[in-house]
Parts: sequence; structure tokens; C-alpha cells
Amino acid sequence: MKGATLIGDTLKYREITGTIDDKGMQRWSESKLEMAI
Repeated sequence: MKGATLIGDTLKYREITGTIDDKGMQRWSESKLEMAI
């Protein structure tokens, strides 16, 4: 379930930014994880 959500978040992030930036994605994921904890 968590994996599916992560994929959904990734697609959402790409939609918002309109670009695929690995470092930006990593920072964004980390901030999302910190909020979840």
C-alpha cells in the first residue's frame, strides 16, 4: 500500500513541477516522510 502511495506522490510531484529532478524529488520525499512521522 505504501509503495502505491509513493508512486502516486511521485506522479503528483512530476505533474506539479512539470519536470523530473531526482534531487528535488528526493528532498520532496524526505520532507513528506518527516511530516508523516
